[in-house]
Amino acid sequence: MSFKIIAIRPLDNCADHIRKNLARGEFYFFDNTYRPSIDLTGIEKKEEQSSLPSNFFSLQSKNPNTSLESINIHAVVGKNGSGKSSLIELMIRVLNNFFKAQKYIKLTDRLRYSKGVAAELYFSIGEHVYKIRVDTSEGDINDIGIKGEIATITPEPDKISQELFFTMYVNYSLYGLDSGDFWKETVHENKDEETDDESWLDKVFHKNDGYQTQLVIHPWRDNGQIDIRNEKELMRQRLISQIILDGSFIEFTEGLNVRSFVLKFSEVDFLTEYFNKIFDITGNDGYIEEKYPKKYILEYLNEFLSDINKRNIDLFEIIQKLINEGIAKNFADVRYNKGEYFSDYVFLEKFKFLSDSQIEEIIYLFMCFEVIEAEVGNLEDFEGTTFLRQLFFYAIVKLRKTLRYPRYAFINAESYLFQVFKKGPLEISKKNISDIIKDDSHISIKLRQAIEILKLAKDTPNSALIQFYHDHAQNRKQKVEGISALRELINQAVKERGIEPIYFVPPPVFNIDILLSKKNKEINGIELDGNDISWKSISSGEFQKIGIISSLVYHLNNLDSVRSHKGAQENFYNYENVNIMLDEIELYFHPEYQRTFIYDLLLKLEKTIFKQIKNINITFITHSPFILSDIPSQNILKLKEGKVETDNVLNSFAANIHDLLRDDFFLKGGSMGEFASKKIDGLVRYLYLKSKILELENDVEIDFYSKSIKEELKKLLIECKREIQELESDNNNKHSKHIISLIGEPILKSKLQELYTKI
Repeated sequence: MSFKIIAIRPLDNCADHIRKNLARGEFYFFDNTYRPSIDLTGIEKKEEQSSLPSNFFSLQSKNPNTSLESINIHAVVGKNGSGKSSLIELMIRVLNNFFKAQKYIKLTDRLRYSKGVAAELYFSIGEHVYKIRVDTSEGDINDIGIKGEIATITPEPDKISQELFFTMYVNYSLYGLDSGDFWKETVHENKDEETDDESWLDKVFHKNDGYQTQLVIHPWRDNGQIDIRNEKELMRQRLISQIILDGSFIEFTEGLNVRSFVLKFSEVDFLTEYFNKIFDITGNDGYIEEKYPKKYILEYLNEFLSDINKRNIDLFEIIQKLINEGIAKNFADVRYNKGEYFSDYVFLEKFKFLSDSQIEEIIYLFMCFEVIEAEVGNLEDFEGTTFLRQLFFYAIVKLRKTLRYPRYAFINAESYLFQVFKKGPLEISKKNISDIIKDDSHISIKLRQAIEILKLAKDTPNSALIQFYHDHAQNRKQKVEGISALRELINQAVKERGIEPIYFVPPPVFNIDILLSKKNKEINGIELDGNDISWKSISSGEFQKIGIISSLVYHLNNLDSVRSHKGAQENFYNYENVNIMLDEIELYFHPEYQRTFIYDLLLKLEKTIFKQIKNINITFITHSPFILSDIPSQNILKLKEGKVETDNVLNSFAANIHDLLRDDFFLKGGSMGEFASKKIDGLVRYLYLKSKILELENDVEIDFYSKSIKEELKKLLIECKREIQELESDNNNKHSKHIISLIGEPILKSKLQELYTKI
């Protein structure tokens, strides 16, 4: 079985600003083994042309340990302005509007419609062809749905992951995807939305929603800007786990291998840092900061942290008293009445000025504290080790942050805590929160890492891995020699705890720097390593390549990890089919990196052990002939001025790069640079005129010609001299000889040398 995006078609009523130079009603085929049906209402398979086998892009035989069955690759090519971006942005609009309308999950409520969209998107899964039709040309939901080959279908909840697909669009262009350019076409469903500056595009950038919104754009942009520093930090985190656990990316780039890394213990007190952020929240209670400066709040904060250690739970008791006696109907009532009821509670008196949101935050943190204690043991058990104490506080904060994921919205709802207090014991709430720890998806991976290391420290205090981390934190030891040695310690911890190794990689209380070793010496045929350099020292092109591939593997692994969660109030889908669109990812790439990119990407994908993802469709929007030479022509869409180019179709697979440049990239002037081309044109003209003048000067002296012919030859000679005078400032015999010596193309150089010898 395979999954393919087949075609997209802008309909007649698609808005001009969306369609741009794309033709109304035109079918744009990513897979050229299909064509429009005779009545132009759909598509049909070409009988005379067979599709690529599903294993065409496989590098090796099927890995029995992975669920991945097939990878399909397409490409879209054309000059700047040919319609490539318009086509892809149209697809994004179609998918955005479709998933918004279908409401398969509540999370899609946050999406916003793009008005003016009228298009059809065709795709296949196995032998079945589907059509998504979207028409929001008037800003209303006129016609949005999905159709199979025969009848309209609405996938049942248990079949959505099989009959639909998840889409990831990657675009690092500085000038594309500025959400401000899409604001006017955004459908605002209420008056509150009309006053904000968010467009529909803002809602589909990468976000922490557990990969449940079926469309995501990467990297995330804020007002059209990519946070490069954040991207580099995310890349570092993603690489660490892949390097340590399975040896992926040990060969970081050509000539650079990962040999070691630096573990630097963080001095940050995670709980104190988080409280700093909490007390910056003023909301509707802006007067708080005026009456109670932050320095006083931080003094109370220290006492609160002390009270955590003392297990002071007066806060819960008094709030329950207010609610159960009917005095408080919400948290606002609690705050406004607490002066009367809290006077006997020193702990609570110090917080009488807190806002509702701050009170709720403290309660949530306290519950998270008790859940973590119940899971790993009392905080006092870890007081003697700074590393473990910091990890304990990190776990509290991370658990609280995890509660904010949409997946756990029912726990984080505004009325949730109030209802908990009203009904009595907190055990129900704690049970809901502790269930999160059992979630084995990417959402709680860092939380579980902290918890599992704390459990290992408590149950196996002499663990070599715990001692390793303790030594690096206590002695401020930084450099780790030999990744394989750490991998052995992790494997030993796996045997002790019986869980997956990913939970024992260096926890977030360490800052990690990757060190690379360059092979630059050889003695007796044995390569020796050079000096270590930080991964931050690599070039932008090296960074871009390793960043894109590692990010794709990271996101696919996360998507693959999503499972239905028994505590959730709605279905969560784990998609078997993934659509990846890579827009000009060859930015910053040397031609050699372009040439090997598809192979390197396929190699990493096939080595990744997926558990649910079965089919991946990849579309390159590219200007690189090296990318194109890895893809057969039937999987290439060529655009020229908004229309499909079908003339002189070269078979691109394994084709000559110069032929690809001329045919698929429409280089009318050949593959020579325009400056050099103009320079050569001027040189050829000068040499020709110079040789022609010599020839004419000789002819006018010959008596063989009649007087009238000689007069014509003299006129031609005068005209040639006039023209060559215009070229003399840029060319002379010495200059011409020098230019010829610089030419690298041997045949052209030889012909020009022949001309030069004549003058």
